Amino acid sequence: MQRDLGLTEPQARERLAREKAAFAVEEKAERAAGSSYAGSWFDADSGKLTVAVSDRQKADAVRDTGAAVRIVRHSAAQLDAARKRIDALGAPAGVSNWYVDPEANTVVVGVVESKQKDPRVRAFLDRAQGAGPVRAETVPQAPVTHAAGVVGGDPYCTGNVRCSIGFSVHGGFVTAGHCGGPGSFVRGWDGSDMGWFQGSSFPGDDFRACRSDLAGLACPGTHICRSPWALRAREVPPVVSRQCPP
Repeated sequence: MQRDLGLTEPQARERLAREKAAFAVEEKAERAAGSSYAGSWFDADSGKLTVAVSDRQKADAVRDTGAAVRIVRHSAAQLDAARKRIDALGAPAGVSNWYVDPEANTVVVGVVESKQKDPRVRAFLDRAQGAGPVRAETVPQAPVTHAAGVVGGDPYCTGNVRCSIGFSVHGGFVTAGHCGGPGSFVRGWDGSDMGWFQGSSFPGDDFRACRSDLAGLACPGTHICRSPWALRAREVPPVVSRQCPP
């Protein structure tokens, strides 16, 4: 945090304490919002959790949990439904990714800058906008997977967020859920494109699965603490449990 966010050690400790306090109220805030819940995020300026709701009548109940409130048009369920409809469209190569952005209250579709005028890209965007609230943004290039390995503990980045791999699994790896949204692309420690976020449980259990097409992931056993065991299922371990056999 000192290096990536430019914080001093005391500032970093304060930031972590505020994040912990903010996320502690998320579950209660989501319950209070009910079906109008539209996502949440930590606001570094206020040091509080901000919860988006699509029903003004739920705002006071959410504020009572200690969270700040933003009134939006679309609920999380509506945004996720739009994202699923876009999943089924079949994107051309000029479309790099798409994901739900709760702060913008829309689905963001990434378009490769050099492909903005491609008729196939324009046709895809037209269909995507028919699926629900969509905003297009340009990206320099489409992701290409090539270099960084998938090793537990290794760092990776999503935009300006730096996180670490929890452990590898068949087809990718598992990491913290708060590190990025579905569809976000992941870059390895060397800047290479590794894959993209898929299924997740966040807020809540705080885990997320990243799909990677890197060579060598057909059997990830060699990447799990350099052991011969391949991870084929998951369980919620007790605190301080080992992730790997000794």
